[in-house]
Amino acid sequence: MLFPAGVIPFTYVTSFMFVKDSFAQTFTIFLHFIFAGIGGIIAFILRTIESAEKIGDTLVWVLKIVPSFCLTNSVMFAASKELLFRVRDSVPTNDFDI
Repeated sequence: MLFPAGVIPFTYVTSFMFVKDSFAQTFTIFLHFIFAGIGGIIAFILRTIESAEKIGDTLVWVLKIVPSFCLTNSVMFAASKELLFRVRDSVPTNDFDI
């Protein structure tokens, strides 16, 4: 429900980085695709690999500046939290334990 409140100001700020409107729109769409789609998958995979857990957790916090990544990350976490807790050998008491 908060996604529009985050993505509208983010898109507005990134639009001032370019002179041409069409290039700003194309870049913003590409940016959301890279961070939400590819960044979310990479962060999830890194969080499930035992030797790269810390890198994955750090990457998630760095990428949270992009609203589309926050949306994708929350959906992926809700769908796969049992797997993530099983891989990390921890027993969660609630969803915020990780």
